Amino acid sequence: MPNSLFIEYHEDGLAFYINGDLQFDTVDEAIYHEYLVIPTIALAIKRFPDTNLKVLVCGGGDGLAVRECLRFAEVTSIDLVDYDAEVIKLARSVLKPYNKDSLSNSCVTVKIQEAFEFINACPDNFYHIVICDFTYPTSQEDTFVYSQEWFKQLNRVTVNRGIIASNGVSPENRTTAFWCLYKTILSAQFCLLPLQVTMPSFKALGYGNWGLLMASNQLITKQEIASLVFPSGIDYVTVDFLFKSCKFKQCIAEIRNNVTINTLANGHFFYYLLNPNYNIPKYLDISLVDFLELNETENYLTSDRNFLQLESIAQSWLSTLNHNSNSTIDIHKLLPIQHRYHTPKMNQEWLNYCQHLLAEINLEKLLNSVLKHSQNLSHKTKDELTSFLHELQTNKNKIKLNKERIELLMLVTVVLLTANLVAPDAVFAKGFGGEATDSTNYYNINRHIDYEAYTPKVIGLMLIFYGSYWLFDIIKRSEDD
Repeated sequence: MPNSLFIEYHEDGLAFYINGDLQFDTVDEAIYHEYLVIPTIALAIKRFPDTNLKVLVCGGGDGLAVRECLRFAEVTSIDLVDYDAEVIKLARSVLKPYNKDSLSNSCVTVKIQEAFEFINACPDNFYHIVICDFTYPTSQEDTFVYSQEWFKQLNRVTVNRGIIASNGVSPENRTTAFWCLYKTILSAQFCLLPLQVTMPSFKALGYGNWGLLMASNQLITKQEIASLVFPSGIDYVTVDFLFKSCKFKQCIAEIRNNVTINTLANGHFFYYLLNPNYNIPKYLDISLVDFLELNETENYLTSDRNFLQLESIAQSWLSTLNHNSNSTIDIHKLLPIQHRYHTPKMNQEWLNYCQHLLAEINLEKLLNSVLKHSQNLSHKTKDELTSFLHELQTNKNKIKLNKERIELLMLVTVVLLTANLVAPDAVFAKGFGGEATDSTNYYNINRHIDYEAYTPKVIGLMLIFYGSYWLFDIIKRSEDD
């Protein structure tokens, strides 16, 4: 789906938005771009003296990261890869005064291409530096360039001891997602240094502080950081501030040991973005973890399950039947947020509607539908369903709910809840977008997004009748286990 690009002008410059998310404000964008690029290239210069450095910038079509790369005379070749030609067009026009016309530099080659497609075709050991400056993911496909497979490819195309820098997310507001990315990069056989910076424009919009990551197949040491030499004319990065940016609150840092890595198959990074950890301790903790003092190795958790898929959600609900009543249940696993505009409050309200939702289901019709396709069911399950149907037809007021019947009702509930959350809400079905204008305050590239209106109840019923065998297959596998 095409991106919606929006530029807001103000007296101090402009702010650039993609799909409603602030990408940068010219008032303070240099904080982010200097921390993303300057230490990375300065470290590469230390490791590769008297070398013409080759740099790959993935994303970053606005030209601002390239601007920072061009501060270094040692950088003689920059490949910029961005899939959005409209962003490149803006970089060569509206954003030109801010990126200092960086894309017109003779050592810069611009390629309009998907980054993963480009990197797959790159030769081994080709780049000294790779800068990943991607937008905030708004779909699972967007997180492919935050996957283990992606970072393994980056490891392949960089020279030995080369440096990679990646945009992250907020360690403050998306703590589990940030550490998921951290662990994912570790799993690609990198040594890693996480950083955090504060940008007033991001803070003002509630984004929190912002995380970045530096990686190499060789440990990045405190001695190396202390010896870095930065070019003149930069406004924000200093060695002292760089040291401070590597320190995280203990209560934030310890979350990294409880998250799983992101792969193309499991989509965990997107799950963590939609379902951040709301149970991080709020107590005042002055202790800090200095990641320059740690030498963390490939210690990470993996899982093949996609926590946003219906089967995974159903398995989580089934597992709660075996929980002790005092056990802590992760509500995000029972009913994960499925859309970036949904909130935990909305999910809790849906949970409160369970009884109403079940009242909408004709259980007799459901059971008849299942029994028509019962050839692959076990005799025990088939007999149980037949008995349940008989009681519904003959004695509705005295039905006994054993464990198997509770599982059935639970899975039907899961299907209904998930269907209602996956289907766009009525408010989103209207679409959004803007019109191009000649106003001196706004410049909007109109990319109208027309969400097709779905009826959640219809989708719920379709999933129930056509997925009925699937429900009992899960129960059968649960019994086998």
